[in-house]
Amino acid sequence: MQAYQALEDLARRMARLDHARAMLKWDEAVMMPGGGGEVRAAALGELAVLAHETASRPDIPDLIERAREEVAAEGDQAQRRFEAANLREFERGWRRLVGLPSDLLECITLASVRSEQAWRRLRAAND
Repeated sequence: MQAYQALEDLARRMARLDHARAMLKWDEAVMMPGGGGEVRAAALGELAVLAHETASRPDIPDLIERAREEVAAEGDQAQRRFEAANLREFERGWRRLVGLPSDLLECITLASVRSEQAWRRLRAAND
């Protein structure tokens, strides 16, 4: 189950990057002073690019195909069903992530953080 294990490891890495992004967004919403918006936007944009680059490795389609074969051939029935479902979810998320170019993801992230900061400033001013 080498290919499946490699994808499982990759999924863990992607989840850690998503967790880091979520914590930075939470901190922005709850704790961060107003002046840190641009630096935070840049950090979140960089993490979005890093996640995209990690998921865009050229060997991933081959790993997915080999993992499908491994899952179909090994293990008990319940374990195979679990791994097949896990593999489908990984592939679905992977396709969504790599479907957009990394520079677009960075722009979306920057716009999102900047919009949040502007909304807070304007809301406080009742504008």
